[in-house]
Amino acid sequence: MSQPQNHIKVFIAYAREDEKYLNRLRVYLSPLERNQTIKIWYDGEIVPGSVWEESIKTHIHSANIILLLVSADSLASDYFYNQEMSDALKRHEKGDAIVVPVILRDCNWELTQLRPLQALPKDAKPISLWNEPDAAYASVVRGLDKCIAIARSRKGNVISNVDLKNIMDDIDSEIESDLLLQNTGNQVNEKLLLAKENLNSHADKRARELVDEVLVLEPDNEEANKMLSTLKYRESQDNWVAVAAVLLIIIFILVLLSSAFPF
Repeated sequence: MSQPQNHIKVFIAYAREDEKYLNRLRVYLSPLERNQTIKIWYDGEIVPGSVWEESIKTHIHSANIILLLVSADSLASDYFYNQEMSDALKRHEKGDAIVVPVILRDCNWELTQLRPLQALPKDAKPISLWNEPDAAYASVVRGLDKCIAIARSRKGNVISNVDLKNIMDDIDSEIESDLLLQNTGNQVNEKLLLAKENLNSHADKRARELVDEVLVLEPDNEEANKMLSTLKYRESQDNWVAVAAVLLIIIFILVLLSSAFPF
């Protein structure tokens, strides 16, 4: 006898113009598919010979979670807006599914029926506007992961927008922490690169400033500590050169004095 399927069914609605975003999102969702946490369906899964509209309706009405990939193109699509989005929102209102808008590109989605819903990524910032696309997709995946937990525990019950907002607020905090770490890492790498360039060109003062800034962010950074040791060695060498120069000047003066005033 086959085992019951415990995976969460995820339906993805999108516009053809946004297919590249769909494909990229599927890459980031692949771990959840591999461990059978979710089963993704989108119109690319339609079997040849099937009636495509019937297939879409069947899967949208059996999905536990519905992701609406939102852009100006999807909102302009009659089928997306009047069929897929409309059916999804009806199921959401009944508590039969969780609908999550995923904002791909800047558009006026807040002027639609999607406005009351908590959107992804963090702060509903369109994926196309993120400096680090990986972080944007990570935000979506984490949001979906939280929704999966709710879908498992609350099947058949009404899922309020308040519940979803609380979940997404938790996700935002996690993503913000990750972004802070990521930005810190980027700053460290940039400063190390500049420090190395200054070190190689013997601009030691600027190199020392950059190394000190790195060590404030990451006190145990191995590369920064090595450069600091090199700079300190150079500084000590420079000090000895300065002392030797002073001694030579003193000797020279004494020689001149002894010549001018012989004993």
